[in-house]
Amino acid sequence: MLTKKGFIVLLGITVLVIVAAVVTRQSEESSNISTEGPYFPDLLQQSNEVAIAIIKDSESTTTLKKKDDQWIIDEKDGYPASTAQVRELILGLARLQRLEAKTKNPELYNKLEVNDIGEPGSNSKLVRLKGASGSDLAVVIVGKEKVSRGGTTKDQLYVRAPGDAQSWLVEGLMPALGKATDWLDKTIIKPKVGEVRSVTVDSSTDSLVVARENTETTDFTVQELGPDEEVESQYAINQIVQSFKDLRLEDVKAESALDLSSAESSRAILKSFDGAKIELDIHKQGEQVFGQLHATYQEPDESDEVTKQSVSEKVEQWNAAWDQWVYELPSYQVENIMVTKEELIKKTPDEEEKE
Repeated sequence: MLTKKGFIVLLGITVLVIVAAVVTRQSEESSNISTEGPYFPDLLQQSNEVAIAIIKDSESTTTLKKKDDQWIIDEKDGYPASTAQVRELILGLARLQRLEAKTKNPELYNKLEVNDIGEPGSNSKLVRLKGASGSDLAVVIVGKEKVSRGGTTKDQLYVRAPGDAQSWLVEGLMPALGKATDWLDKTIIKPKVGEVRSVTVDSSTDSLVVARENTETTDFTVQELGPDEEVESQYAINQIVQSFKDLRLEDVKAESALDLSSAESSRAILKSFDGAKIELDIHKQGEQVFGQLHATYQEPDESDEVTKQSVSEKVEQWNAAWDQWVYELPSYQVENIMVTKEELIKKTPDEEEKE
């Protein structure tokens, strides 16, 4: 007959056997998990098949779609994305290498930021790559970056596949996932403008022209200076031209989606020696500065047919890219362009004293 003491001993032994069995099973499962090789074994071969890339977090979605030879952003009315960044994303995912199997415990996912994006307080990103048919080629929750020790130049990230309990530490090179604006192709003027002859800045209070006589002249000069007027900074003059040539956007909107009727407007006009002319209309609305561009071709007196054809085609490409778009521009860049003559002229001692 089993005594009370014997029952307790037997119960304790049974518990120990069960615990040992569970530990042994978990150990066997962990030993069966390969910690070597690519996280997505087939993705590198399928990389040319990717037609859609979707990046989600708890607050926003960015949808990148391949259209002909270009990537566009759905959430930005189909404006072009940075092709280089999209390639970095696809190849970055394809080349992720497993380093170490991490937790399977959902209670610990938040620590690695690999919890589902729908959970309160989630900081993870869900990345999904699809083929043209809409089928998934790769899906992964991207967590936080691990600060790696040593001389590696690659990123170490925590990841987990949705619906899979196993999380991983992986290594590779990935672009910042960011928001939709972070994926925009931010270069506005391309192909690049040729050798610049002049820039005219027309504001409500002033008209300024900076120009040079030929392409061998490095510095631009302010036109129609008075006999006693002297420029304060040659750098500031040259920067008018350079900032115009290197315009970059912060955001973009379809022209039909933005009302600029109440904005304060001004204009800058760039002319090149090859006959290209670019008009930049600046609209200041509150703290935001918007720009619209249009190009025309004025055939120079001396120009060969090949150059004429090349510049004419360039102007057509510009207008095709700029039509129907309004660019939000960095305020510092606009300030470099939209200067007045008064701002460029060195003040006399009397003027400085009055200030």
